[in-house]
Amino acid sequence: GFAGVDRIVSAGTNAKMSEAHAAMGLTSLESMPSTLETNRRNHLAYRDGLRDVRGVELMDFQEPDRNNHQYVVLEIDPDRYGFARDALAEHLRAHHVVARRYFTPPLHRVPPYATRPAVDIPSLPHAERLSERVLVLPTGSQMDVADIATVCGLIRDLPSRRADAGGP
Repeated sequence: GFAGVDRIVSAGTNAKMSEAHAAMGLTSLESMPSTLETNRRNHLAYRDGLRDVRGVELMDFQEPDRNNHQYVVLEIDPDRYGFARDALAEHLRAHHVVARRYFTPPLHRVPPYATRPAVDIPSLPHAERLSERVLVLPTGSQMDVADIATVCGLIRDLPSRRADAGGP
């Protein structure tokens, strides 16, 4: 968002790192292969655990593309799943699972972008639809395959609760 050296003309980012942050980053490089393998293991466990859940799509990757699997992202189709993303997030939170609604609201609906004149705000229906359907699940070294199986079970079981209560 800069014009020239120091004149800000629009929103942007400024990602400078202190020497202490850089040193911390360098020390984490030696554990990076282990971190990547743990994240990949977790992603595959989620993929296997959610494979047959109607209306829940794990955002996957293509082999042999490289991926750090830092995020486990689901897209929830409320019509097929039976619940909207927010209801699933609330269900998971009730069971002490921290699932996040990332990318909500979509960037073009966030100040300063949303406060621009209406002619400048693009129509982004796909971004808006996804912003209501995307949920990020916990991953990383704090999660093991048993934890992931528990999370997958909670996701699989929620639609059956509606059926047990006489819903659709």
